[in-house]
Amino acid sequence: MRRTGWLLDAYIRGREAVLWLKLDDGSALRLRDGYRPDFYARPMEGEPVEELVSVLSEHPHVVEVGVEEWYLSLDAVEREDVLHVHVDGAGFFKRVVEDFRDSGLFRELYNTDFLHVQRYLYGLGLPATSKVEAEHDDGRLMSLSLLDDSRELRPPPFTALVFSLEPSTKSLYGTIEGATVYDGDQEPSERLEGSERELLDRLQDLVSSADPDLLVSPEVESDLRRLHRRAEVHGIGLRMGREEVPGSLDYAPCLCRGRVPVDLRLYHEWGVAGIVERTRFTYASPAFAARWAAGRTIDSRQCLEAMRRGVLVPRHGFTVNVSTALETMMRDRGGFIISPEAGLHWNVAELDYESMYPHIILRMDVSYETLGEGRPVVDGGLLGAVIREPLERRLRFKHLKRRLPVDSPEWAWCEQRQRALKGVLVCTYGYSGCFANRWGNVAAFEEINRVARERLLETVDLARRRGFRVVYADTDSVFVKMPGATRRMYEELAEAVSTRVGLPIAVDNHYRFLVFVRRETDPRLDVAKRYFGALVDGGLHYRGIELRRRDAPSFVKDFQERLMGILFDADSTEEVWRSSLLRAIEYVRETCSRVRRGEVDWRELAVSKRLGKPPGSYGSRLPHVVAAEQLVQGGVDVESGELVSFIYLDAGNRNPWRRVAPTALLDDGWRRYDREAYVDLVMDAAETLLGVFGVDRDSITQGMQQMTLSEVMSSRGV
Repeated sequence: MRRTGWLLDAYIRGREAVLWLKLDDGSALRLRDGYRPDFYARPMEGEPVEELVSVLSEHPHVVEVGVEEWYLSLDAVEREDVLHVHVDGAGFFKRVVEDFRDSGLFRELYNTDFLHVQRYLYGLGLPATSKVEAEHDDGRLMSLSLLDDSRELRPPPFTALVFSLEPSTKSLYGTIEGATVYDGDQEPSERLEGSERELLDRLQDLVSSADPDLLVSPEVESDLRRLHRRAEVHGIGLRMGREEVPGSLDYAPCLCRGRVPVDLRLYHEWGVAGIVERTRFTYASPAFAARWAAGRTIDSRQCLEAMRRGVLVPRHGFTVNVSTALETMMRDRGGFIISPEAGLHWNVAELDYESMYPHIILRMDVSYETLGEGRPVVDGGLLGAVIREPLERRLRFKHLKRRLPVDSPEWAWCEQRQRALKGVLVCTYGYSGCFANRWGNVAAFEEINRVARERLLETVDLARRRGFRVVYADTDSVFVKMPGATRRMYEELAEAVSTRVGLPIAVDNHYRFLVFVRRETDPRLDVAKRYFGALVDGGLHYRGIELRRRDAPSFVKDFQERLMGILFDADSTEEVWRSSLLRAIEYVRETCSRVRRGEVDWRELAVSKRLGKPPGSYGSRLPHVVAAEQLVQGGVDVESGELVSFIYLDAGNRNPWRRVAPTALLDDGWRRYDREAYVDLVMDAAETLLGVFGVDRDSITQGMQQMTLSEVMSSRGV
């Protein structure tokens, strides 16, 4: 029988690989395939290969031993004979590898430290989530062929069940007191209440009736483990996956086999489309691809590309790159920066290199094995082979997104795909010199930096030769301006630069107004990566200011964005100085008065900061630490890594417990907050934008009415 669908997931059970397909009709199909893991062994010098084959074939868990020719390193000139060993099932693999290592007959073993599902998918030649046509006989896979859907925007029709649990404690043994299920818009659709047994039964019914492909929750691994442990307490055969779970397993992907567990944060960031991109890059199951750190993700693809080039994969270990302090100083100089010219600028273009480091890797063929004299290159370097496809795909989605309506599903799919791919590409550059990279070579990392510096210097030189003034340059972007220059003139400059340096560069932003801010601690100094401006098309763009800070209250962010709009509501820099600046100062004064009168809802004033360690382990009473300890005293479990939201009640109080209050303990009618503390935050945000114009707190407060004693007392919440 032939069926068409998408390879949702795969995993290994002993001598079998289990595959789950999401079919065109929306149903799920379980298939079985034979699996015999394999690895390679390089005999000691002088060991007779034919005798080794005969002896090793007698091992009780070895089913076949053959002799093959492979490259043993990326820069090897010739292939060498190695033994190809096939093992009788995943359960015996580790034991056989250890026996071979302990035998003293081999110099090195290769391809030994993959997950079994990686090994299977490598051999299959296609990643999970691929569209396939499967031929099977009563559930036994006969053949599997790839159906190319690489040009599709719409992701595979994988469905998701999004839920959250309300445990009594963070302990996996704590009871579950409630649960909420969410709809496709991430809005609560159903709240599950009642006894714990009723909650478990109801959740089981929801999973069975919805039959989702993805299970999504805020902490999906611990949530699944908690559900199964609590089900065991009640004697319930909970089944969150599409098949029974052996009682000995306690790992999230195993607890929902046939479905994919995904953390809610990643699901929000990437969506199904982004998870698909990351899975197809990684060649692991979606459950692993969606949660692995960048290094392991890149390593998986590097191993695949190496084997495709006939290179065996060494055992993972730390690489050591030795150089003197002088050599390091001369080679590793990082990126090139021209300090920004602080102040207000008119008609500025930001020319940005498009994926500069990946393009350097590809076009200059920078890789672990391509540096130095006399090193062979097989179809270009390994790094180029790893990033070529994801780079092409990322740029395609990035460019296509610009032509789509922002509120369309197509725009969202493009954004999710390119964002997931961008994360991989950005990290490939840094991982190239990482000590934890099994092929890492710090010289490759340094070479990428060197080429980037040279290309940016050439860009600055060409811009100046053409009469443009460079007001800022940083690593892969340059800001230029010229009186009367049109966007077309800036685009022509970008075309000339691209032709000269051999890398794609384009006008990323065209500013009507642009302000580079000064360092807060020393206004005489300029600071990189902190600027804001109004674009020619009417939008606002900014970096490094309160609007980009995650811990800034929403009220402060809204204020700063509005202040920026007032400041740039002008037709020239002269008008900004002459009238917009005065209106901006007045708006700051009005906002401070609103805060002092207590007219701001406390929810808009919440500050959120992440705990770096458990609350009780801090030596100082930082505001978010105190708020976390207050939550603990209120019966709420708080652990390291969590965001703690709080408001200031009396920021200057000598007693730290009176300075803040966690928002989780406040009710809707709460009115009290430290008004002067929030006036300070408003002033900080105002000074960030207006400081380059010579406006400070004193000049802002001039002309403000003197507050009465009662107003002062009221501002302190008295």
